[in-house]
Amino acid sequence: MADGLLIQDFEVFKGAMLEDNLTLQIDIVKRLQMLAKALGERATREELLPFIEQNIELHDEILFNLSEQLEHFMPLVGGYQHAGVLFDILAKLCATDELLVRERAVETLKIFAAELSDDLLEELLFPVVRRLFNEEWFTSKCSALMLFSTCYPRLGDQKKEELRNRFRTLIQDDSSLVRRAAAFACVDFFHCLEIDYVREEFIPILCDIAQDPLDTVRSITIDVALSLTDKLSEVEMNESVFKIIEQASDDPSWKSRYRLAINIAEIQRKIYYSKYRDRLISVFQKLSQDIEAAVRTVAASSVFNFSQSLRDSYIKQPQFDTTFEIVFEKSVMPVIRRLFTDDADDVRLMLSSNILSLGTILTECCFKKNMIPVLLEALEKEQSMVVQANYLQGLSNISRDVDLKESLDTIKAAIRSVLVKSQTNWRSRRSVLMTFVDLAKFCNSDYFSANFKLYYATLLGDSVCAVRRCACLILPLLAKQYGIKWVAENLIPYYAMFTRDARYLYRYVPLFGISELLNPTLSKENVSYLGGFEKLIEGNGRPSNRLAVVALAKIDKYCHEIDKQLEQDVYKDMLFLRTEVEYSDNDSVPIYFEKSLEEIREKYKDIHTYSIEEIDFDQSRWTYIQGILYLIHQNFLEIVKTLNGDVTENIQIRAIFTLGQIYDFITCLKKELSESWVQQALGQLSEEQLKRIDSEILKKMSIDHEDMDIIDTSLMDHVALPTSILKELPIIDEDVTNQSKITKNQIEVILEKKCPETSLDNMSECDELMENVDKDILN
Repeated sequence: MADGLLIQDFEVFKGAMLEDNLTLQIDIVKRLQMLAKALGERATREELLPFIEQNIELHDEILFNLSEQLEHFMPLVGGYQHAGVLFDILAKLCATDELLVRERAVETLKIFAAELSDDLLEELLFPVVRRLFNEEWFTSKCSALMLFSTCYPRLGDQKKEELRNRFRTLIQDDSSLVRRAAAFACVDFFHCLEIDYVREEFIPILCDIAQDPLDTVRSITIDVALSLTDKLSEVEMNESVFKIIEQASDDPSWKSRYRLAINIAEIQRKIYYSKYRDRLISVFQKLSQDIEAAVRTVAASSVFNFSQSLRDSYIKQPQFDTTFEIVFEKSVMPVIRRLFTDDADDVRLMLSSNILSLGTILTECCFKKNMIPVLLEALEKEQSMVVQANYLQGLSNISRDVDLKESLDTIKAAIRSVLVKSQTNWRSRRSVLMTFVDLAKFCNSDYFSANFKLYYATLLGDSVCAVRRCACLILPLLAKQYGIKWVAENLIPYYAMFTRDARYLYRYVPLFGISELLNPTLSKENVSYLGGFEKLIEGNGRPSNRLAVVALAKIDKYCHEIDKQLEQDVYKDMLFLRTEVEYSDNDSVPIYFEKSLEEIREKYKDIHTYSIEEIDFDQSRWTYIQGILYLIHQNFLEIVKTLNGDVTENIQIRAIFTLGQIYDFITCLKKELSESWVQQALGQLSEEQLKRIDSEILKKMSIDHEDMDIIDTSLMDHVALPTSILKELPIIDEDVTNQSKITKNQIEVILEKKCPETSLDNMSECDELMENVDKDILN
């Protein structure tokens, strides 16, 4: 080391490593690469690494970080020809007591092995493995076993034989930890072995593992048996693999039976031969009746996967009996019915999370005959709110072809039950919102309006922000199902109501709703807004062709009218401030949905918000673009203007951001309207037709605009109710208009009992009641 500064840095490093300061040592080890680069290759391999090797007795956290750093050291020592000291240090790390350090050191060795030639692997890595498996202490042997499958395929015949012999010795080691590590290693090692050696030398090993006195070793037998299914024939499986499986189903230790239950569907998938079907079904039935609840829970969670694998076995073996649904009704349905009434809540919960997915593999007739009665009984009689919520979530797996109209009242009662019971479980209320999207497949807009609309509005005003945010997320999905016109008439009034809410967090709700309608989170798509119109217009001779042209003309007129609105000073000032204020376009939606957001996106990925269908031209509906423009003109601009004058700065900023989204939407739409194909399409309309369209739009806007400032705050009566009040309300099936009056009167009576001085006319006192009596706001 020629440079004095480097000498000083190296001395600082050595001093820090010898001190008893854990924080300093971890920090300096994380900067080890920088020191090595400064020292150079020679000094690194001759001074730095030898010092580390001599002082390896460090804290486990330091050693773990050291294992990570050494992964990048190969070029810093001058390449593999100078890597001996690196492998020596890693061998010592593989022998430490801490499992995490050993696993990280093994991972680094595997990364090096992937870059080594076969000759260098035999020269550098194999000696490390040999050194480890010849040690007396169990930690070294366990690390060596993790490297067997990495080395074996690339060694010569003599060293391969040495590894095989050593492996058979380790599987019978006195240490149970070594035997367990060897059992785990079998899974990968068997994949590397030649088939002859598997048959002659290693199938007896499987029997040794299955008869091990330690249950944690025996439980791994199932994984090992699965690894052999790809190498053995149908006949060979009977005396080895299948014998092990049947033994595990009767094992006195629940751990072995639990492991079997986890893998039962995969076993059925790999052992698909017809001669084993009935035996595997018997094993599955036995697991579903296991005395240990944990085993039954896993069996319940495997019902769908096992049934799917069972069905696939018929497809793979077409020469055999193909009556899968007969077998399902005879053998699997009894399992479902038994688990359905299990005493353990966890068992029923796991069953509810997957059995409605059977709708994707059963015919409509079979599903309706067997699963719909189970669903309805669960919704009526199940006492666990979480289980009920799971069944409601599972409605998404039911085909549209299955008629649930007769079951809607039962589903409605179950939803109400979940809402009542979910005082401390907001995730269940969030799941109910997703159920509304699924229910829209089975009921018409009139039924939804009469029975589910107020529940939706209730959750829109939920006390938990994640629930309110989810209500906004599904708004575009409901618009695609029932039409944007239905949303404008039935749901937007509730959103507008929240602009007057006394709680500032609730005043975000209308702004979130506007953002979702413009840029849906759950159906993101990089397509043009008018692409659907272009396809329809190209289809000459279709009735929708002319209607699409008329709709385009209306959209063009709406854009011009909105442009005029945006020229008002209040909106121009807001758009100017948009460039001056900082606002992140991140509503923390992934946080609210935790791990489920991507699953929900995948679930609704086929819903294209701005797509056009012929039904959209029906007189009772609007095209999505036309409806959004109408709402912008009639509602949204007024909402953002009102909230821009809010007393809370964050609300003002969000209103400015939302107006910016509206402006961007209109700008992009105007750009598409200027394209040649749009102008050619509009050229098909006569001057008289265009004037009539303009007159119709202007008349509609002027009539509706007169009532823009009137927000029906009485809607709050339906969404600002504590759960304790909800429990006392009967289920009302009358017409919606009558229902509002009846509900309000009943609520007032109940409020008088609970708090005589509080009435619905005094909203501030009602708010206080909500906060003190119950945090969950439900209808």
